[in-house]
Amino acid sequence: MLTLYLIFGLSLMCNAQIKTYAIHTNASKVGFNVSHLGVLDVDGTFQDFEGSVSFKNDVLDTIHASISVQSISTNDDSRDRTLVSESYFNIKSHPTIKFESNKIEVSSGEIIGNLTIKNETRKVVIVFQISQTKREISLSTQISRKDFKLKFGAMNSLIGDMVKINVLINY
Repeated sequence: MLTLYLIFGLSLMCNAQIKTYAIHTNASKVGFNVSHLGVLDVDGTFQDFEGSVSFKNDVLDTIHASISVQSISTNDDSRDRTLVSESYFNIKSHPTIKFESNKIEVSSGEIIGNLTIKNETRKVVIVFQISQTKREISLSTQISRKDFKLKFGAMNSLIGDMVKINVLINY
């Protein structure tokens, strides 16, 4: 009887439902905003990305994403070529940006994870809101581009250091 009880009890404890969904990239968006010359803002997006979100017992548990730097778009072809060049993102050596969540605080609406840009990995805190009825997650954070060695040489002082990142994930 004790054996039956232990087997039944353990099976209930191990019965956590984990559901993993691919990010629907055609309905999702990865955007950023940075100050230019102190008076203008430059908005941009990354068009090519992939990832997944997992829920454990219907609670957000993990997020993983990979972004192709080549897909950057600021609606200015000349600027986009500069951004992917060796002097900035250097896509030949660093073709992707990666994010992996480490901890998700549902009660405070914060995700703590590692963001890797140009082989520089930094801990970031991302604020999120989730709509399970729409199956969508809104995320926002700010990073210092200098923390990731994103420098523009002689033009560096013309570009703001803080980059706002806004992501909309549909799954």
